[in-house]
Amino acid sequence: MRKYIKWSEDELSKLSELYSKSTSSELIKIFDRNYTAITKKASVLGLKKDMKKSDCSVLLSEDNQTFYWMGFLLCDAHISDRRIQLKISNKDVVHLEEFCKYVNSSNKIKDFDNVVRVNMGDKKVVQKLRIKFDIKDRKTYNPPINLPNMNKEQFISFLAGIIDGDGCIYNNGNYKQISIGMHRNWLPFLEYLNKNLLIYFGNSGTLYNYDKKYNITQNNGSVSSGTSEMSYLRISKNKLIKSLWNEINCLNLYVLERKWNIINS
Repeated sequence: MRKYIKWSEDELSKLSELYSKSTSSELIKIFDRNYTAITKKASVLGLKKDMKKSDCSVLLSEDNQTFYWMGFLLCDAHISDRRIQLKISNKDVVHLEEFCKYVNSSNKIKDFDNVVRVNMGDKKVVQKLRIKFDIKDRKTYNPPINLPNMNKEQFISFLAGIIDGDGCIYNNGNYKQISIGMHRNWLPFLEYLNKNLLIYFGNSGTLYNYDKKYNITQNNGSVSSGTSEMSYLRISKNKLIKSLWNEINCLNLYVLERKWNIINS
Protein backbone atom coordinates (compact mmCIF):
# COMPACT_ATOMS: atom_id res chain seq x y z
CA MET A 1 0.00 0.00 0.00
CA ARG A 2 1.33 3.41 -1.00
CA LYS A 3 2.26 5.67 1.95
CA TYR A 4 0.33 8.90 2.42
CA ILE A 5 2.21 11.90 1.01
CA LYS A 6 1.29 15.29 2.42
CA TRP A 7 0.05 17.87 -0.07
CA SER A 8 2.43 20.80 -0.53
CA GLU A 9 1.25 24.41 -0.69
CA ASP A 10 2.24 24.51 -4.35
CA GLU A 11 0.14 21.41 -5.08
CA LEU A 12 -2.87 22.85 -3.24
CA SER A 13 -2.58 26.08 -5.25
CA LYS A 14 -2.30 24.15 -8.50
CA LEU A 15 -5.26 21.93 -7.56
CA SER A 16 -7.42 24.99 -6.88
CA GLU A 17 -6.49 26.36 -10.29
CA LEU A 18 -6.84 23.20 -12.38
CA TYR A 19 -9.43 20.97 -10.70
CA SER A 20 -12.57 22.42 -12.29
CA LYS A 21 -11.28 22.36 -15.86
CA SER A 22 -9.07 19.25 -16.01
CA THR A 23 -10.11 15.69 -16.80
CA SER A 24 -9.58 12.85 -14.35
CA SER A 25 -6.65 11.40 -16.28
CA GLU A 26 -5.00 14.82 -16.57
CA LEU A 27 -5.22 15.37 -12.81
CA ILE A 28 -3.69 11.96 -12.11
CA LYS A 29 -0.72 12.81 -14.37
CA ILE A 30 -0.26 16.29 -12.92
CA PHE A 31 -0.27 15.26 -9.26
CA ASP A 32 0.98 11.65 -9.49
CA ARG A 33 -1.74 10.58 -7.03
CA ASN A 34 -4.72 8.28 -7.37
CA TYR A 35 -7.98 9.90 -8.33
CA THR A 36 -9.70 9.07 -5.03
CA ALA A 37 -7.03 11.05 -3.12
CA ILE A 38 -7.40 13.98 -5.51
CA THR A 39 -11.19 14.18 -5.22
CA LYS A 40 -11.04 13.89 -1.42
CA LYS A 41 -8.60 16.81 -1.19
CA ALA A 42 -10.71 18.82 -3.64
CA SER A 43 -13.77 18.20 -1.45
CA VAL A 44 -11.89 19.44 1.63
CA LEU A 45 -10.97 22.60 -0.29
CA GLY A 46 -14.56 23.06 -1.47
CA LEU A 47 -13.61 22.66 -5.14
CA LYS A 48 -16.11 21.51 -7.74
CA LYS A 49 -15.84 20.28 -11.31
CA ASP A 50 -17.32 22.11 -14.27
CA MET A 51 -20.09 19.60 -14.72
CA LYS A 52 -20.61 17.89 -18.03
CA LYS A 53 -22.52 14.71 -18.69
CA SER A 54 -19.61 12.40 -17.83
CA ASP A 55 -15.83 12.08 -17.90
CA CYS A 56 -14.99 8.44 -18.51
CA SER A 57 -11.28 9.17 -19.07
CA VAL A 58 -10.51 8.16 -15.47
CA LEU A 59 -11.34 4.57 -16.50
CA LEU A 60 -8.14 4.60 -18.59
CA SER A 61 -5.99 5.39 -15.56
CA GLU A 62 -3.86 2.88 -13.64
CA ASP A 63 -5.60 3.70 -10.36
CA ASN A 64 -6.65 0.71 -8.23
CA GLN A 65 -10.23 1.96 -7.94
CA THR A 66 -10.37 2.16 -11.74
CA PHE A 67 -9.42 -1.52 -12.00
CA TYR A 68 -12.17 -2.30 -9.50
CA TRP A 69 -14.77 -0.51 -11.62
CA MET A 70 -13.52 -2.15 -14.81
CA GLY A 71 -13.95 -5.58 -13.21
CA PHE A 72 -17.47 -4.58 -12.19
CA LEU A 73 -18.28 -3.19 -15.63
CA LEU A 74 -17.06 -6.34 -17.39
CA CYS A 75 -19.75 -8.22 -15.47
CA ASP A 76 -22.70 -5.85 -15.31
CA ALA A 77 -22.35 -3.27 -18.09
CA HIS A 78 -23.05 -3.22 -21.79
CA ILE A 79 -20.07 -1.53 -23.45
CA SER A 80 -20.65 -0.68 -27.10
CA ASP A 81 -18.21 1.14 -29.38
CA ARG A 82 -19.33 4.53 -28.06
CA ARG A 83 -21.19 4.22 -24.76
CA ILE A 84 -21.44 2.44 -21.42
CA GLN A 85 -24.76 1.28 -20.01
CA LEU A 86 -24.60 0.02 -16.42
CA LYS A 87 -27.70 -1.72 -15.08
CA ILE A 88 -27.96 -3.28 -11.60
CA SER A 89 -30.53 -4.12 -8.92
CA ASN A 90 -32.19 -1.08 -7.37
CA LYS A 91 -31.10 -2.27 -3.93
CA ASP A 92 -27.59 -1.25 -5.03
CA VAL A 93 -28.52 2.22 -6.27
CA VAL A 94 -25.95 3.79 -3.91
CA HIS A 95 -23.25 1.76 -5.65
CA LEU A 96 -24.40 3.07 -9.01
CA GLU A 97 -24.36 6.61 -7.64
CA GLU A 98 -20.78 6.06 -6.45
CA PHE A 99 -19.74 4.96 -9.95
CA CYS A 100 -21.36 8.09 -11.41
CA LYS A 101 -19.36 10.21 -8.96
CA TYR A 102 -16.17 8.45 -9.99
CA VAL A 103 -16.67 9.33 -13.66
CA ASN A 104 -18.14 12.78 -12.85
CA SER A 105 -21.43 11.84 -14.49
CA SER A 106 -24.52 14.00 -14.18
CA ASN A 107 -26.54 11.61 -16.33
CA LYS A 108 -29.90 10.70 -14.86
CA ILE A 109 -30.19 7.35 -13.10
CA LYS A 110 -33.40 5.67 -14.25
CA ASP A 111 -35.34 3.25 -12.04
CA PHE A 112 -37.72 0.65 -13.48
CA ASP A 113 -38.81 -2.91 -12.67
CA ASN A 114 -36.51 -3.16 -9.62
CA VAL A 115 -33.52 -2.18 -11.74
CA VAL A 116 -31.51 1.07 -11.87
CA ARG A 117 -29.67 2.09 -15.01
CA VAL A 118 -27.39 4.83 -16.26
CA ASN A 119 -26.10 5.52 -19.77
CA MET A 120 -23.04 7.56 -20.63
CA GLY A 121 -21.42 8.22 -23.98
CA ASP A 122 -17.77 9.03 -24.66
CA LYS A 123 -16.82 7.53 -28.00
CA LYS A 124 -13.05 8.12 -27.91
CA VAL A 125 -12.60 6.89 -24.34
CA VAL A 126 -14.93 3.90 -24.68
CA GLN A 127 -13.14 2.71 -27.80
CA LYS A 128 -9.81 2.92 -25.96
CA LEU A 129 -11.35 0.97 -23.06
CA ARG A 130 -12.52 -1.77 -25.41
CA ILE A 131 -8.98 -2.12 -26.75
CA LYS A 132 -7.27 -1.97 -23.35
CA PHE A 133 -9.54 -4.61 -21.76
CA ASP A 134 -10.20 -6.60 -24.95
CA ILE A 135 -13.96 -5.99 -24.74
CA LYS A 136 -15.88 -7.43 -27.69
CA ASP A 137 -19.45 -7.32 -28.93
CA ARG A 138 -21.76 -9.93 -27.34
CA LYS A 139 -19.29 -10.21 -24.48
CA THR A 140 -21.38 -12.91 -22.76
CA TYR A 141 -20.06 -15.30 -25.40
CA ASN A 142 -16.80 -13.49 -26.21
CA PRO A 143 -14.74 -13.01 -23.05
CA PRO A 144 -11.58 -10.87 -22.95
CA ILE A 145 -8.39 -12.77 -23.67
CA ASN A 146 -5.69 -10.09 -23.84
CA LEU A 147 -6.11 -8.21 -20.58
CA PRO A 148 -3.68 -5.44 -19.58
CA ASN A 149 -0.73 -6.32 -17.36
CA MET A 150 -1.67 -5.81 -13.72
CA ASN A 151 0.42 -5.61 -10.60
CA LYS A 152 -0.80 -7.27 -7.41
CA GLU A 153 -2.83 -4.29 -6.19
CA GLN A 154 -4.49 -3.78 -9.57
CA PHE A 155 -5.34 -7.48 -9.86
CA ILE A 156 -6.89 -7.57 -6.38
CA SER A 157 -8.93 -4.48 -7.24
CA PHE A 158 -10.03 -6.01 -10.55
CA LEU A 159 -10.97 -9.28 -8.83
CA ALA A 160 -13.00 -7.42 -6.18
CA GLY A 161 -14.98 -5.76 -8.99
CA ILE A 162 -15.58 -9.15 -10.65
CA ILE A 163 -16.82 -10.59 -7.34
CA ASP A 164 -19.17 -7.65 -6.78
CA GLY A 165 -20.48 -8.03 -10.33
CA ASP A 166 -20.84 -11.78 -10.86
CA GLY A 167 -19.94 -13.28 -7.48
CA CYS A 168 -21.66 -14.44 -4.33
CA ILE A 169 -20.23 -14.51 -0.81
CA TYR A 170 -21.42 -17.02 1.77
CA ASN A 171 -20.75 -17.33 5.49
CA ASN A 172 -22.06 -20.31 7.41
CA GLY A 173 -20.24 -19.80 10.68
CA ASN A 174 -16.82 -21.39 10.27
CA TYR A 175 -17.35 -21.97 6.57
CA LYS A 176 -16.90 -19.05 4.16
CA GLN A 177 -17.04 -19.15 0.39
CA ILE A 178 -16.74 -16.84 -2.61
CA SER A 179 -18.26 -18.12 -5.84
CA ILE A 180 -18.00 -16.47 -9.27
CA GLY A 181 -20.33 -17.83 -11.93
CA MET A 182 -20.02 -17.02 -15.64
CA HIS A 183 -21.06 -18.41 -19.01
CA ARG A 184 -19.06 -21.49 -20.01
CA ASN A 185 -17.18 -19.44 -22.63
CA TRP A 186 -15.59 -17.48 -19.76
CA LEU A 187 -13.82 -20.54 -18.31
CA PRO A 188 -10.38 -19.36 -19.61
CA PHE A 189 -11.01 -16.01 -17.88
CA LEU A 190 -11.81 -17.78 -14.60
CA GLU A 191 -8.63 -19.84 -15.05
CA TYR A 192 -6.72 -16.56 -15.42
CA LEU A 193 -8.18 -15.29 -12.11
CA ASN A 194 -7.35 -18.55 -10.37
CA LYS A 195 -3.78 -18.58 -11.71
CA ASN A 196 -3.18 -15.09 -10.32
CA LEU A 197 -4.63 -16.05 -6.94
CA LEU A 198 -1.96 -18.74 -6.78
CA ILE A 199 0.77 -16.31 -7.86
CA TYR A 200 -0.12 -13.56 -5.38
CA PHE A 201 -1.47 -15.57 -2.44
CA GLY A 202 0.14 -18.98 -2.81
CA ASN A 203 -3.35 -20.45 -2.79
CA SER A 204 -6.12 -20.91 -5.33
CA GLY A 205 -9.76 -21.85 -5.71
CA THR A 206 -11.59 -24.65 -7.49
CA LEU A 207 -12.94 -24.51 -11.05
CA TYR A 208 -15.95 -26.51 -12.16
CA ASN A 209 -18.70 -26.56 -14.79
CA TYR A 210 -22.41 -26.74 -14.06
CA ASP A 211 -25.45 -26.84 -16.33
CA LYS A 212 -28.02 -24.60 -14.68
CA LYS A 213 -31.67 -25.17 -15.61
CA TYR A 214 -34.04 -22.22 -15.66
CA ASN A 215 -37.70 -21.37 -16.19
CA ILE A 216 -38.85 -17.96 -17.43
CA THR A 217 -42.47 -16.85 -17.12
CA GLN A 218 -43.49 -14.62 -20.02
CA ASN A 219 -45.94 -11.70 -19.79
CA ASN A 220 -48.65 -13.86 -21.31
CA GLY A 221 -48.21 -16.47 -18.57
CA SER A 222 -46.40 -19.05 -20.70
CA VAL A 223 -43.24 -20.62 -19.31
CA SER A 224 -40.09 -21.25 -21.33
CA SER A 225 -37.36 -23.57 -20.06
CA GLY A 226 -33.73 -24.00 -20.90
CA THR A 227 -30.24 -24.73 -19.64
CA SER A 228 -27.39 -22.29 -19.05
CA GLU A 229 -23.91 -23.71 -19.46
CA MET A 230 -22.02 -22.14 -16.56
CA SER A 231 -18.49 -22.25 -15.20
CA TYR A 232 -17.60 -21.36 -11.62
CA LEU A 233 -14.57 -20.34 -9.61
CA ARG A 234 -15.13 -21.29 -5.97
CA ILE A 235 -12.84 -19.87 -3.27
CA SER A 236 -13.48 -21.72 -0.04
CA LYS A 237 -10.20 -21.67 1.87
CA ASN A 238 -10.73 -19.40 4.88
CA LYS A 239 -7.09 -18.31 4.91
CA LEU A 240 -7.27 -17.21 1.25
CA ILE A 241 -10.56 -15.36 1.76
CA LYS A 242 -9.21 -13.59 4.84
CA SER A 243 -6.01 -12.58 3.03
CA LEU A 244 -7.99 -11.27 0.05
CA TRP A 245 -10.32 -9.25 2.29
CA ASN A 246 -7.37 -7.80 4.23
CA GLU A 247 -5.71 -6.69 0.99
CA ILE A 248 -8.95 -5.05 -0.21
CA ASN A 249 -9.18 -3.18 3.10
CA CYS A 250 -5.56 -2.03 2.85
CA LEU A 251 -6.22 -0.65 -0.63
CA ASN A 252 -9.16 1.35 0.77
CA LEU A 253 -11.31 0.33 -2.18
CA TYR A 254 -14.93 1.33 -2.47
CA VAL A 255 -16.71 -2.05 -2.76
CA LEU A 256 -20.26 -3.37 -2.48
CA GLU A 257 -20.62 -3.44 1.30
CA ARG A 258 -23.70 -5.69 1.45
CA LYS A 259 -21.61 -8.50 -0.06
CA TRP A 260 -18.32 -8.07 1.78
CA ASN A 261 -19.97 -7.49 5.16
CA ILE A 262 -21.10 -11.12 4.98
CA ILE A 263 -17.52 -12.19 5.63
CA ASN A 264 -17.55 -10.52 9.04
CA SER A 265 -21.14 -11.38 9.93
